Amino acid sequence: MKKTYYFLLIMTFTLISLNLSAGAVDNNSNYSAEYARTLNRNAATDSTDAVFYNPAGLSLLENGVYVGMGNQFVIKKYTHSANLGGNEVSYSDENPILLFPNIQMAYRNDKWTGYLGFYVPAGGGTLKYDDGTILNQVIASQLAATNPEAAQMFASSKSEGSSTYYAFTAGGAYRISEHVSVSAGLRFILAKTTSKITAANGITLIDYEGSASGFGGVFGVDITPVKDLVIAARYESNTQLRWEADKSEGDATIRGILGYADEGTKYYRDLPPMLALGVSYRFIPEFKTDINYTLYFNEMANWDTKQDQHYIGQEVGIAFEYQPLKILKISTGFQYTNPGADKNSYYFLKPALQSVSFGGGFAVEPIEDLVINTGFMYAKYIDDSTNLSDTLKLDLEKQNMIATIGLQYKF
Repeated sequence: MKKTYYFLLIMTFTLISLNLSAGAVDNNSNYSAEYARTLNRNAATDSTDAVFYNPAGLSLLENGVYVGMGNQFVIKKYTHSANLGGNEVSYSDENPILLFPNIQMAYRNDKWTGYLGFYVPAGGGTLKYDDGTILNQVIASQLAATNPEAAQMFASSKSEGSSTYYAFTAGGAYRISEHVSVSAGLRFILAKTTSKITAANGITLIDYEGSASGFGGVFGVDITPVKDLVIAARYESNTQLRWEADKSEGDATIRGILGYADEGTKYYRDLPPMLALGVSYRFIPEFKTDINYTLYFNEMANWDTKQDQHYIGQEVGIAFEYQPLKILKISTGFQYTNPGADKNSYYFLKPALQSVSFGGGFAVEPIEDLVINTGFMYAKYIDDSTNLSDTLKLDLEKQNMIATIGLQYKF
């Protein structure tokens, strides 16, 4: 194999965001506890998580100051397996994610609403392969003849990588009329990625860190043509992210074979633009349904030409909410996701597979103005395969389970 091919493989740890919900190739869609219990929030007007999903809909909140926050707990399993030299081998990551936060605020005063928010629009987790990955074995076999010591170290090494994008958003909404509201906001993203490969004897073979930051715009419209019907749209512009290798260290032999990037190397991996559409209708005071359709414009991002292996990602879903008591809401939702990735573009450590997701949970108001949301969602990805080389096929599997808790208080 060529150095450049090794480089592309190892950089699957360093360039790619680890999305933790169904989402698109890079974009997450799970920003709140309310999302986990419905999976469909594009037309939200009943909670502060509208800051992320339907900022124009904040104009339908009652006047006042609102503060919301939450966290998600993620259990995941990513597996890739293959027939290597006549033997079936399999490698899995099951590292849980215990911190995946969101914080948001909104202040409505008649026609005007201002908002602030902090959330994780992409990434947010760690991949940890204690027994290494298929890449360790492939490269070790190539090293065996010329450098058996390095081959043995690499074959028994473990791999770890993380990717976290933090977003800070601020903006405002204006109620033009009884039926129409609009919004505009600015979003700043601060992103970091790491990867480390460590030999069984503790020697660090690869130690990499990269970072990027960028701004984007968020624009929305919310229309209530008749009572109990909400039609909403949100557009997020492309966020240009020019990454830089802040740290690139490790074993000289391994680095040389991999053709690893030097410190200071720059590359692009933007967060793509997206369009989120939603319709919500309350059939009776106790029951409403939401339908969502979201588009991820992967081809419009700069991924150093890798965007050419992708197309428009899509999500479609439906949710139902029942309110048997004034203080209690019970909900469930379904979602299908096609991230928009050609199978030849899959990064085997976190492939962008198609998926179906189910969610459910409840919101309760134990005291006036305090709302507690809790939800659970399960994402089952559709198994697929990709070719690591002309002669090596990988079978790919993924699944996520997310439990959430969120609080909101109106002052």
